[in-house]
Amino acid sequence: MSWAPDIYNLEKVKGNKVLVTTATANKLIADVWFARADFANDNPDIMEGLTRGIFDAMIDLKAQDAKQKVAKLLATGYSIPESDALGMLGDAHSTNYAENREFFLNQNNPTNFERTWTTAYFLYKKINAVTEQTPFDQVMDFSIIQKLGAEQKYASQKNEYDVHFAPATAGSVRGEKDEILTKTVVIHFFPNS
Repeated sequence: MSWAPDIYNLEKVKGNKVLVTTATANKLIADVWFARADFANDNPDIMEGLTRGIFDAMIDLKAQDAKQKVAKLLATGYSIPESDALGMLGDAHSTNYAENREFFLNQNNPTNFERTWTTAYFLYKKINAVTEQTPFDQVMDFSIIQKLGAEQKYASQKNEYDVHFAPATAGSVRGEKDEILTKTVVIHFFPNS
């Protein structure tokens, strides 16, 4: 969402065309919170508290007054008008517990963590940025999501994410074109008036 409102201004320039957005190609970006393993092991209560806080905030952010508070923070952080910041919130989908459960625990989900991890490895291997793949379950701790699933507050949540886009599998990605990952692309933004 931090590309807004600049991305919309670029679209107004003659000859420019938006090819795809996360409104149509959703589930394309996986934002994942992480902590060092030693910190997580030594501080399970903090890890659970952070997880609960994130999931609770996703629900709270549905209320208009909460969106306006967040827009005020974004406006200050990005030095933009609050109205622009409020519009930016419409470009992002805040995932609830149910959607995270699908991403991390449902092996049949075509956009789950394991597939995302494998695809990332495949692409980075093609450009020789990595040599060996670390198994996905050595970097992901599923225990907190599983624990919260036993509580009605979280277990009762529904997946509200409308799927518009099914990502390709790791094996179907055409990796022989190295420029996909190595080509430098520069985007010039016009100064805001």
